[in-house]
Order: sequence, then C-alpha cells, then structure tokens
Amino acid sequence: QWYQRRVSITAGGNKPLEQAAFDINIGMMLHTKGDTKNSQRFLESALRLHKKFHGSNSVQVAMCNILVARALAHNADFREAMKYQKHALEVYAEKYGENDKRTRECSAFLSTLTQKAVELQKWLQNSKKEKSTDCDSALIPLL
Repeated sequence: QWYQRRVSITAGGNKPLEQAAFDINIGMMLHTKGDTKNSQRFLESALRLHKKFHGSNSVQVAMCNILVARALAHNADFREAMKYQKHALEVYAEKYGENDKRTRECSAFLSTLTQKAVELQKWLQNSKKEKSTDCDSALIPLL
C-alpha cells in the first residue's frame, strides 16, 4: 500500500535517512486522513532511524518525538505522549535555550498534554465511581 516507500527502498537500496523522510511523510499523510494508529507506527519508525543516525539528543529526534507525541495524543494516550514531548523539550531547551519560540511551543504542548491526562484520569475515576455502585468486581483499571 505504501508504494513510494517500497519502490524507493527496493530500487535504490536501503537508505535509512531517506526511509525516515518517507516514513515521516507517510505518517503525516495518515495523520491528516485520521488514521492515527498507522500514522504513529510510521512516525515511530522514523524516530528509530533518526536516533540511530543522529543520536538521541539531536533536533531531528526531538522533532520526531513531537510528531509521535501528537499521534499518541490523538489516540488519547496522553501519558505516553508526555514522555515523548518531555524529551523533545529537553533537547530544544539544550539546543535553543528556554526563551526560543520552539522551546516555548514545546513546553506549551507539554502543559496541554498534562492537563488532558489529568482530565482523562478524573473522568475515568468518576466513571469508575458511577459503575462501582452497580458491580464493584467487574471493573478493570484502564490506565
């Protein structure tokens, strides 16, 4: 289904940084189409490749972390998204400084993720309380 990626890898050999670029592009297209699960898979693939070739504290890896965090957030996995976003924030703060626009935007999104994680946890707790009056033993923790 992902012809461009497969043709480029087959025809030109396995060029990891080109593959990472294709994975990011495919991930972003899937995200735009609303297929966030598959989007996340391609973005995580790009992240692995960038970590391998640029190191964990590179700007390329930080950007991939942000993209993965956004995909996770769209899947309501706010706690996991916070981990990726936090790593990106650390890299941006180190590379660009605390007052840089990119660092401030990264920090703002981390705050949003934190707020959403708290809201989700509260909602789950309220749902659990409402259901517990009916059948306490049937509840399974979701987070």
